[in-house]
Amino acid sequence: MMTAIPKTTLTDVTTPQTTNLNRPEKLMDDLDHQVLRLEAEYWRSEGAKIAVIRGRLGLSYMEYLLRLTHLLDDEVALAAYPLLINRLLRARERRRALHASLSTGARPGGTGIEPGRATAYCPVTRLRGRRAAPTAT
Repeated sequence: MMTAIPKTTLTDVTTPQTTNLNRPEKLMDDLDHQVLRLEAEYWRSEGAKIAVIRGRLGLSYMEYLLRLTHLLDDEVALAAYPLLINRLLRARERRRALHASLSTGARPGGTGIEPGRATAYCPVTRLRGRRAAPTAT
């Protein structure tokens, strides 16, 4: 007599077997969820966002940024809010790349400081399309 083989469904195959990723929203505390939901909102001004952070979350802006930075590196937060976390990680990498290029003396989109020119990078003069006038000594 043949025994029936149980059928596996697509959800059985794709569901993670580890218990810590089955319900990622349960592994983050309520404040973590509030921080990520607040970061997902669009803000017209930084001042309005800071006021809401103080009022709604009861955190200073620096405490908020520290908590957000830790959440960006958290796998549970990535599982719970993948689009938001990936967008914020891309923005962080763009800022780091820009900072690294500026710290080496390069201009965004350029080849760097011209030979023999010992002037610091000034974004205002670059945006105006001219160089700063040499100072009289």
